Amino acid sequence: MRIVSELLIDSTVHQMRAGFLLVVSVVFMVLALPAAAQSEADDLSAGGFLVASRDLLDPNFHQTVVLLLDYSEEGALGVIINRPTQVELDQMMSDLESAWEGAGTVWVGGPVAHWQMVLLIRSTAALEGAERVFEDVHFTASRLVLEQMLQSETEFRTYAGYAGWGAGQLEGEIERGSWHVLPGDSDMVFDEAPLELWRELINRGEAQWASLR
Repeated sequence: MRIVSELLIDSTVHQMRAGFLLVVSVVFMVLALPAAAQSEADDLSAGGFLVASRDLLDPNFHQTVVLLLDYSEEGALGVIINRPTQVELDQMMSDLESAWEGAGTVWVGGPVAHWQMVLLIRSTAALEGAERVFEDVHFTASRLVLEQMLQSETEFRTYAGYAGWGAGQLEGEIERGSWHVLPGDSDMVFDEAPLELWRELINRGEAQWASLR
């Protein structure tokens, strides 16, 4: 009986230890995730990339890469940079002069104000009527600047709509694991293979996320 009692006691102790270790492991994992997410949220700034996680199934943002145009405590503004359409700019803006036909593809910029045209312009010089985002990338919603771009050799892209977040909203989405935050790259903004961009960046983002755990 004594041996049986000792075995039962020893078994109970082992179960208690295993249970304790399991609880500790779970708590550590739960605490580690927000810490990693908080680290990513700390990297938010204009010119950064938001890369949709594999779990983000919202059709507005599924497998998207967003360039942040503006970020502050009041919220964030960005455009999706990897969703080209089959629509040409002159089809969207029928009042454009006929000389500007074939002015380029319109890109899906986001679910907000899809009737609003937003331009991303690549220029090493400052542009009147446009705001510098980072490096040589500028943005504007000015029709006048659009017309100037159409008459120049400057590289630009036109987006329909944009993405917007209120105060604390984007940080909450990052904490839930919806986005990875990566440094922006002007070459990638104007990448000639935009449909491959998300896959390239998600792999990089997941490696960064894992290193923060």
